[in-house]
Amino acid sequence: MKYQQQLQVAVRERLRRLMIASFASAGHEVHLTVAWIKGQPALRGLLEEAGRAESGLDRERFRAGLARDEPLVWPSRTEEGRATLVWELLQDIAAEDERNPQAGFRTAMEYSNKSNLQDSWREFAEDILQPLFDFLGERVGATNCTPGTRPTLATARRSTTLTFSVSCSWKAITSRTPSHDQPQAKRI
Repeated sequence: MKYQQQLQVAVRERLRRLMIASFASAGHEVHLTVAWIKGQPALRGLLEEAGRAESGLDRERFRAGLARDEPLVWPSRTEEGRATLVWELLQDIAAEDERNPQAGFRTAMEYSNKSNLQDSWREFAEDILQPLFDFLGERVGATNCTPGTRPTLATARRSTTLTFSVSCSWKAITSRTPSHDQPQAKRI
């Protein structure tokens, strides 16, 4: 159980890092995240199985929606399909980052119509990348995984309770000072 909780926290932390990354280093942060996920057998297993769960994903339609060539409508019918689309996109950005360090924020700029590059990256991370991390966190919480194991989606579906959901608001992530509205703990 402790491994599950640690992995859930680590998944949430990876999303946080992506969301607060500078637009200029976004591709590099994606590259680090992809390498980390590939190094986690439990996450790798969930993503491999998710890739087989929904056939006929329209990847071209998804990419066209990201580039605003047409409205973005998720072409998947399942969370597994959506996670697969985002995972493939992350891997493509990571691979492109080696050749072009601007790959991450260029993808975000194509998606977002915000004039501020940092705002474009944040919107992209929230709208497009976060569903993958929600999926991973929920599935890790719903499975019985231990270090080195590869849980299956069937195991995750049998669980009656999802114990984790990534919810991240930009204000909560970027806030560096405590709110003056909230009571402060007293030092003893």
